[in-house]
Amino acid sequence: ISILPVISIFRNGTYESGDFNIHIYRAMAFYDSLTERNIMPSWAKDLNATYGYPLFIFNYPLPYYFISFFHFIGFSFIVSLKILIAITLILSGIFMYLFSKVLFKNSLAAFTSAVFYIFTPYHLIDIHFKVTIGEIMSFTLIPLIFLFIHKLHKTKSLIYIAWSSISFALLIMSNGLIAFFVAPLML
Repeated sequence: ISILPVISIFRNGTYESGDFNIHIYRAMAFYDSLTERNIMPSWAKDLNATYGYPLFIFNYPLPYYFISFFHFIGFSFIVSLKILIAITLILSGIFMYLFSKVLFKNSLAAFTSAVFYIFTPYHLIDIHFKVTIGEIMSFTLIPLIFLFIHKLHKTKSLIYIAWSSISFALLIMSNGLIAFFVAPLML
């Protein structure tokens, strides 16, 4: 079911959206910086009318690592961004299903929760019109964080502290503002 909203993303070329083209240019600058052996890029040298500016010090880097990886294995930057959007939408549904199944102990309730999570209007607007890839990735990681916290609470296994910490670190790298608002809920 999560493939249905993704079908329209994979038409040829770019599409009219808020930040799709901006992220393509940023991904190109990020990839160029990675090819210069900067593990944590900070300076986007070709942006700002080729004067450059320290975009990646202030902007979320995690989505650009994934886009750079997809470009490295042979996809164009446009297709790499589309793959990132599709994978994060599909994984957000899967992670919400897993979290809801553990929480409600009912497959139908978990399936319904996952479908409503995927088809939330804000989520669909985010992937089709706004294309704020940091928010899109955070919608994938939030159910995963709460799944690990719930399993930690039930099993008292220390491995879930590590998994929830890693997931929260990825959330910070994908969108720090959303991580700021999720942190009190985690507690």
